[in-house]
Amino acid sequence: MGNSRAIVVFALVGAFALTGCTGSPVTSPTTSGLTESPRALESVSSWLSYHSDQSRTGAIESNSPGKPATVAWATALGAAVYGQPLVANNRIIAATEGNRVVALDPDTGAIEWSVSLGTPLTHVVDIAGCGNIDPLGITSTPAIDLAMGTVFVVGEVYENGSVHHQLTGISISTGKVLLSEAVDPPLPAGETPKTLLQRAGLAIANGRVYIGYGGNAGDCGSYHGWVVSVKE
Repeated sequence: MGNSRAIVVFALVGAFALTGCTGSPVTSPTTSGLTESPRALESVSSWLSYHSDQSRTGAIESNSPGKPATVAWATALGAAVYGQPLVANNRIIAATEGNRVVALDPDTGAIEWSVSLGTPLTHVVDIAGCGNIDPLGITSTPAIDLAMGTVFVVGEVYENGSVHHQLTGISISTGKVLLSEAVDPPLPAGETPKTLLQRAGLAIANGRVYIGYGGNAGDCGSYHGWVVSVKE
């Protein structure tokens, strides 16, 4: 599928200012699942990307909860969740550092489907030289194209002794993988994908998925900031 898709890449030389791209999480990760009661947001039908909208405002129209939120359910996902969970088509979508993407029933927390992107990178400091996330799999917030009914995620995959970043598009309804494509930028000599961290939340616009890269926490190795876009 990768040969038929147009990929556009920008190298950002010098200071790379994109929130969260250094590898330091903005908030503590969730390791045991999604524990806040969905009843507090019962009038919200979708949350499609980081902070909900293209402007990253985090602003939604919803009634304030009548009472403090309580734990309605908790689901173990097997690894840390650094990206925001998303909501669409009556499912909660979460992605983990174990390179696992799951869809959960918002009422019960039951797992509707689960997809693996591959083996995450472990022993990150030994291999990459620095970093503060281990295992290192899906770190960024995914993005949903509601018209396509597809959630897009990028995971760091360790395979045959090397690291690459994989974009995967998954049907929200069925969990079927609709797209799977390597999305490392065209690195110059002396740079490798292991020095890149895909931390920034994905964005969808103009029929493309936009993917931002920075470096691992500790700024080790030689790297640039990059923005890669892939046609959906």
